Amino acid sequence: MKTIEIYCLLFMALLLQSCQEKHEIVEWGSSTEDDLWKNHPGLLISRDEKSLKADVEVYIEKSLQRIDGFGACFNELGWISLSVLKEEDRQDILNELFKPGNGANFTICRMPIGANDFSRNWYSYNETVNDFEMKNFTIANDEETLIPFILNAKKIYPDLRIWESPWSPPS
Repeated sequence: MKTIEIYCLLFMALLLQSCQEKHEIVEWGSSTEDDLWKNHPGLLISRDEKSLKADVEVYIEKSLQRIDGFGACFNELGWISLSVLKEEDRQDILNELFKPGNGANFTICRMPIGANDFSRNWYSYNETVNDFEMKNFTIANDEETLIPFILNAKKIYPDLRIWESPWSPPS
């Protein structure tokens, strides 16, 4: 038995010993890599009026908030990894990520502006000192990786929303 499981069992035993009329024992579940969804008896729930107030309430019959979408980040190393695959395998993965009603179903994604943690190397869009007219501004690096990644995603989900996040300013 793993140490953490022993501590959990000891904790549960102590809780059960302190059980009074104002408590209820309910079953609980856990999952580990080796033991998927295992039910456990004996979780102590307080019936004290003060503890009955929930931190979060979900009203399924009434919409109060809107979720704009779910997604991930486009990055250079992601596209480089996809590029080494056979076209069919790359397409299968892109479908899993962006095809409506299929897999992750991403609808909104972030794109870094400049180098990020998953870039081939450091870069910005203009490294020329005092180039306030932006004559040397370039997205050449993005044309090799980020733009093809985004265009391929948009072939699958044309309404994909993208927001840009400044990452690496010029040095």
